[in-house]
Formats: sequence, structure tokens, C-alpha cells
Amino acid sequence: MIAGALARLNGTGAMGALMVRAGIVGLNVCVMMVLTFVLGLSGFGTLVYLWGAAMVLGTVVSCGGPLVLLRGLGAGQAMSLPPLITLTVLVPAGLSLLIWAASTAFWPDPRWAVVLSMGFCLNLLSCLASVMRALGSVHVSIVLRDAVPFAALGLSAVVFTDSPAEALLGAAALMLAMAVLAALWCVWHWAALMPDPANPPKTWDFALWGTAMLGMALAHIDIIIGAQFMQAEALGLYALLRRIANVVALPISVATWVSAKPVASAHRSGKPLALQAATTASMRMVWYPACAICALCMLGLAVAAALPWLSVTPQVAGTFLCLLFWVLMQAFYGAGYTVATLTAHAGTAMQARAVTLLAYLALALPLGHTMAPATNALALICANLLGCWLVWRILWRDLGVDTSARVLWSGGGRRWKTS
Repeated sequence: MIAGALARLNGTGAMGALMVRAGIVGLNVCVMMVLTFVLGLSGFGTLVYLWGAAMVLGTVVSCGGPLVLLRGLGAGQAMSLPPLITLTVLVPAGLSLLIWAASTAFWPDPRWAVVLSMGFCLNLLSCLASVMRALGSVHVSIVLRDAVPFAALGLSAVVFTDSPAEALLGAAALMLAMAVLAALWCVWHWAALMPDPANPPKTWDFALWGTAMLGMALAHIDIIIGAQFMQAEALGLYALLRRIANVVALPISVATWVSAKPVASAHRSGKPLALQAATTASMRMVWYPACAICALCMLGLAVAAALPWLSVTPQVAGTFLCLLFWVLMQAFYGAGYTVATLTAHAGTAMQARAVTLLAYLALALPLGHTMAPATNALALICANLLGCWLVWRILWRDLGVDTSARVLWSGGGRRWKTS
């Protein structure tokens, strides 16, 4: 059974992308460890704070550009270079300038320019990665989006060891240089898209922008709220365990990137069976690797608990198991947000993420100072389960497509009938 699952996974073309993504995760962890050693805990903390702000602001100024390009170009829709430049460069640059002017007027801080410059470059790389993905370059696009920013940050921080802000600005310059090279490659291969000029894609989609911003908020909300109520040691433990558990989610990002073009193309063709087939292939990329990684994490926990010099308390083990369940649950519904975002249900993804955010706040805030790592994880589990279930239920109702792992053992999803 395992051999067959691995053979099917390899047949989807996801195995190479999974290995590339695993290497990128390892690279990012190594970069963070080196930065901690070079900058010290204080400097590293400042750098991470500025990096997080840049990621959030990069999503704000993006106007949903990376997802708009991934959905439109992936479905073979036409886009000439002028609107592409407007979406990827001019609009984000204009919004960055507006935010800089407003923020410096009410909250003067020279770091605003640094953070917004980094956010602009992060969004630019994401947009170009979406174009490269539509052009068929899966592995290089993953590297451009996920590895180049961390590599640039690491190289710059080694040079500018005394100023995290200067390190961030140097990283932005390196990223901009890589963006220029990627843009030249995209222009050179532009004809390979073979677009449909009769149906140009949107250059603006509020739902895609909203779901991107809400997704970024959800990626950090439990840390932000936890910092208000938990002791520093407890929050640090929670953040560490959460980062380790997030390794289980690695197949989700790989499957999203690999299956984006097949899902968008299937929806564009109007063939429900093709959309279900693309969704099933995506879930095959997610579920089996996620289960394997989760099993390895549980084995690692058992080994750590048996070692006498590691004090793995029941609270630590319970929190880690809760976080593993949280990520595995996301893997079970792994294709939901991908299908919703790349079809006509981007609004569904945005609404589900809003519900998830509100549900987490409703569960976590009443805990107050009684919050512990385990209770914070439980609030996160319940909120995310609600949001994932909503996306699955609406897509099943409206499209007749099963976006959960259940499709892998239920015969391929709903059998379509003509009405």
C-alpha cells in the first residue's frame, strides 16, 4: 500500500517538488540559526520583527497579485505586459509610497522605508514566481518564492551585523536583482503561455486580496495573542513546538504549487470530472506525505521523552500532539483553499478565513492569563477545523468536488450525473 502510494505520488511530479521544498525548509532553518549566532538574540529579535512586518505589508500592497496571476495565467488566460507590469510593480509601489507617507506622518520611524521596500520585493518575487509557475517552471518558481528571500537575508545579515535595518535593506537589494533576472526570463519565455485572447484574466480581485491578507493574519494570530497572556518562556516553548509541527504542512505548500495549473485549467474548461481528478491528485500529494512526516514527528517525541537529559513533560508532549493534530487536520482538508482560490470561490476562502480568525479570538481571548500552550493550541484546532470544514462543505455543495482526503478512499469523489 505504501509503495503504491509513493509510486502514485511520484507519478504526479510532486516528488521532485517535495524534495526541493524540503531542502528549502532546511536552508531556512539553517539561515535562522546562523543569524541568531551572528546577530545575537537581541539583534535577531529585531530582525525577525521587521521581517514579519515586511511580510504583512507585502501582502497588503500586493492587491492579491500573486494569486490573481496564478489563477489567471494558470488557466491559460491572456495578459499583455502593460497590465502585468501595473499589477506587479506600479500598483504595489504606489501603495507602498502611500503607506510610507501616512505612517511617517503619524508614527515617524525611518524603518518604515526599509520594511516597505522589503515588502515590495517579497511581493514582486511572489508575482514573478506565479508567472514562472504558469510557464511550467515548478521547481525554479518554488526556489524563487521561498528560498531566495531567506538566502538574501542571510547573506546581507552577515555583512551588516550591527544593524538589522541595514541587513533588511541589503536583502531587499539582492532580491530586487534576482527579480530583474527572473523578469527577463519570463519575458523571454512569454510566448509559451499560449493565452486565450478572447478571455483575459482579471487584474484585480478583492476576494483574492482579502484571502491573502487573512491568511497572513492567521499565520501569526496565535503567537500575537499568546504574547499578550502567556509568560515569555511558555510562549517561546509554544512557538518552538509550532515551528516543528509545521513541518507536517510541507506537502500542503508543495501540492498547492504543483496542482495550481491543473486545477485552474480544469475549472476553466468547465469539466467537473477533470476538476475532481486534479483535486484528487492534489490530495494524494498532501495526505500520504503528511501522514508519514507526522509519524516521524511522533516517533521523535517518543525518543525525546525516553532520553533522561531532555525534560519532556506531559504538558510539552500534550501541546506538541495538539499542534500535530492541528497541522494533520489541515492536511486532511488540504485541497480546499487551493480549489476555492483558483476557481470562482475565492470569496468562500476569504469568508472561511474570517470565520476562523473570529472563532479563534472568541475561544482564546476569554482564556486571558489562564492561557497555556496547550489551551492556545486547542483554540487554534477548533477554529481551523471550523474554517476548513466550511470550505469543504461549500465546494462540495456548489461544485460537487470533494477536497478532503476522503476522496482517496471513496472512489474519486462524487459521481457526476446529467440532470
